[in-house]
Amino acid sequence: MKIEHCLTIVVLLCAALLLTSTIAAAKVPISYLDGIEVRADAVCVLFQPGTDVAQMQVAAAAAFGSVVRVSDQTGRAHPFALWRSMVAQRPELSQAALRARIKLDGTPIDAALDLLEQQDAVAAAYPIYLRRPQFVPDDPYFDEYQVNLRQSYVDRAWEQSTGSGVLVAVIDTGYRTSGMSDEPAVIMPGYDFADNDQDVLDPMGHGTHISNTILESTDNGVGAAGIAFDALLLPLKVFPDNDEVASSDDIADAIDYAIDAGADVINMSLGGDGEDQPTRLALQRAYQADVVLVAAAGNDGAQELLYPAAYDEVIAVGSVTPHEPGLGGSRSEFSNYGAGLDLLAPGERILQESWSAEHGSAYYLASGTSSATPHVSATAALMISLRGRVNAEQVRQALNATAQDLGDGGYDLETGHGELDADAALDSYRPGSGPIKPIAVFDYEIRGTARPLTLFLDSTASYGHESSVESVLWVLSDGSTSEQAQVEVKVEGVVSLALVVHDDRGRVGTVVATIDTDHDTEGRVIGGNGEKPPLFCGIQGSGGLAPLVAAAALLALLRASLGRRKPRRCRAGSPAKR
Repeated sequence: MKIEHCLTIVVLLCAALLLTSTIAAAKVPISYLDGIEVRADAVCVLFQPGTDVAQMQVAAAAAFGSVVRVSDQTGRAHPFALWRSMVAQRPELSQAALRARIKLDGTPIDAALDLLEQQDAVAAAYPIYLRRPQFVPDDPYFDEYQVNLRQSYVDRAWEQSTGSGVLVAVIDTGYRTSGMSDEPAVIMPGYDFADNDQDVLDPMGHGTHISNTILESTDNGVGAAGIAFDALLLPLKVFPDNDEVASSDDIADAIDYAIDAGADVINMSLGGDGEDQPTRLALQRAYQADVVLVAAAGNDGAQELLYPAAYDEVIAVGSVTPHEPGLGGSRSEFSNYGAGLDLLAPGERILQESWSAEHGSAYYLASGTSSATPHVSATAALMISLRGRVNAEQVRQALNATAQDLGDGGYDLETGHGELDADAALDSYRPGSGPIKPIAVFDYEIRGTARPLTLFLDSTASYGHESSVESVLWVLSDGSTSEQAQVEVKVEGVVSLALVVHDDRGRVGTVVATIDTDHDTEGRVIGGNGEKPPLFCGIQGSGGLAPLVAAAALLALLRASLGRRKPRRCRAGSPAKR
């Protein structure tokens, strides 16, 4: 990561303390209707003109509820007991179309709406949608310098989550608290694996800059903003003081330490050549414990991912150029790329508070895939805080599936699945919008060169939502089928196929794909989630979605038997990592 000193500004703050008495208010119970937040305990009803109070009560009772307030035509809301007395004195008040809130006694929202709309007195019934403040932090550098947070839609994501309760471990050069004015709100006791002590003081500034990108205090009138600023930081130091090289066994120890400490996310803005087994085994343990693992792709501009980003268990992050929201960028010139790259995130001239021996505590601009990686780690923290962790792979797939495509369409080696879209990732992961039906996932590989070619298919990456995959069915366009998790088939040219998975709750997930076996040698295809139709995934290297006819016919056959809707396009899965 390249670090350059940004102008240091000393701001004298005069704080006024406003003392107020507060009364704790009960939180609004939240439910989800079609993935949208609504009140769980009440609905809104528009009554027909002329509806009297007795008819209101009858209608509410039909939904096992009661009228708690009535709004007149001026928008004033009156408690129902007061409204009854008002109408008794002025009957003409009931001649207008009136809006009322019906409090429910445990009736599900969708059922209550159906019951209410069956009542003659009811013109319409609606859920009560919830709105949140449009949060814009008051950190003075946010608007001018932190375009990275806007281009990845972090500012929109804050309306859904700020990372509360999530523990993020940063394996790096440590964290420096002395002299900082804008450090994370909660810093857990960490450990120095290079010196085997608890002193994690950062003498280089790299780990401090990375940590502050994730967790720097925000909306406090000071400096810059962090992404998951209500999360908790666990600083794990693996670099000896003033040394730019960390030992892989120290990194493996740090990963195990993070697992034991209950970390939800591990950020690794570091990398190097060579696969080492201790780190790989530690990463596998972390992955099995559902810890989200995120690492930097590398800064050599080469078509090769560094380790640990190259491992299957790790989300590999490259850097994208700065741009205004919605305009799209490109891969940073220095950013490594290639098979296994998951996505890109802002990694050029990222502003955060940090420290250097030359300038001390200041706000620094940093560039590199090291700087891109914490954007993804922090977004994962926002997602976990919003919903609670389901599993690490679902977090990865939500990040990839919602990334903004930067290439010709679909997965590509230069940009992976595209650029991080934090807001869309949270939308896809929030309660009520996550995977309901099982997700059909398969890996494929061409084996050998003899004709016809051997296509190896593996469905073991398929998974259920709070369920397990019970059975699978492969269907090829020639009509052949198999119920084995792994199969080998002889193929020539373009082949269309479908994978159908059933979970132990009787739910079905599907994915349909077309593979050009003369060009596509390996890859992963991921099906749709939730109540949405199956995703039609083009494969990297196949030239997009040209060979659709056979697959469309195959899908029609599946729809006839499964009752599915017409599929939509998506990005293909990334080729298998090393």
